[in-house]
Amino acid sequence: MNTITDDTERMILSAVLQSEDAFLAAIDTVHIEDFSSTTNQIIFNAIIDVYRDGGGIDIALIYSRIREICQDDISATYISSLLNNGSLPSGIKTYIKNLKNRSLHKKVTTFAKSIISQSVETQSGQELLIAASAGLLDISSATQEKAAPDIESIYMEVVEGWNRVNRGERVCVPANQTITSSGILGWYPGHLILIGGYTSTGKSSYLNQIITDVCGEGASVLVFSLEDKRKDKLIKILSNITDIHQNQLMSGEFECSHQRAIQAGWERIRNYNLLIYDDIYSIEEMRLKIRKAKLRGQLDIVCIDFVQNIAAAGGIYERMSGAAIELQRMAKELDVTMIALSQVSNEAMRGDSEIIGLKGAGELASASDIILWLKRVKGVGNEHKLELEIRKNRPFGETGIRHLRFSDRWTRIERW
Repeated sequence: MNTITDDTERMILSAVLQSEDAFLAAIDTVHIEDFSSTTNQIIFNAIIDVYRDGGGIDIALIYSRIREICQDDISATYISSLLNNGSLPSGIKTYIKNLKNRSLHKKVTTFAKSIISQSVETQSGQELLIAASAGLLDISSATQEKAAPDIESIYMEVVEGWNRVNRGERVCVPANQTITSSGILGWYPGHLILIGGYTSTGKSSYLNQIITDVCGEGASVLVFSLEDKRKDKLIKILSNITDIHQNQLMSGEFECSHQRAIQAGWERIRNYNLLIYDDIYSIEEMRLKIRKAKLRGQLDIVCIDFVQNIAAAGGIYERMSGAAIELQRMAKELDVTMIALSQVSNEAMRGDSEIIGLKGAGELASASDIILWLKRVKGVGNEHKLELEIRKNRPFGETGIRHLRFSDRWTRIERW
């Protein structure tokens, strides 16, 4: 075996065995056949099997799976050497790049040799040219993350969506009582939805209402809380369910009579398929966590509260310009509905401005499929009232205002 290739493969396995994030980065790109060593192929395959079965990166489980496959052919000593060879998980991208380059080089040279062999066996230059063109196209397509499908393939995807509806399968999560069905038909995978509003308008409360609604519909939800602590986010969801003010739940100063409601609310939340992170701030980290959740099972909706806190280099314009494209890309690539809260610019809050002024960059508005604008209704007696304006509705067309209100205890958002 080529020593450079062998070292690269061992470096990747070493990084993967040390770090779950390194593993998630690797399976984004690396395929079993990229490893030239059969031993390393078996190890990588065992890691994938154990992880998908819910075992995480557990060395004992991985070695047990290896033993099931090949008995004593791979020693514990070799596994131990992978854990102690000095590879750093932070270097995984470099190792992967080197492996993919070597794998591609091997595919091309192997194919070139096969074409030379065919040239001896056939006298037809035209047939040889066709075979060479087809083979190179296959190799090129395999190196692309997603080949561009022809129009018939796209249509078949549409038809399969219709067939799923006819079979009674769920193709989207219903947009429950917080948005009337006349405006938005549902939370469809691949869409980016931004909810804008001025500070203290109620954006987070509205998002909590959406989370409670969709989890109640059986949806799987992942939340990146870039502002609230995860326990505060959970308390707000519990407040929504129990109708007990979140201040009482945070301080612990609730009445004894609330104990039963709290326990019932907690049991309901325990049945939700809900994950909450409060320590993830970069797009790349978000992508890894989303992929992890997808590997473990279904994931319908990803929520970001709020988008201006995404960490990246540069000023707010550069950060938001990059975030807009990446959020749109992740929604499509990972087949999830992406819902993000956004602050709005001062210009957009002046009078009856028609500007879709999401703070930071116009690209946020351009990349979004749906933009929801939340406002408080002014005037005495309107303290609980909200207006939700559908300002952009690329997939469904309808725009306009929906009337909402906070519940009497400020725990829920309801139709008005």
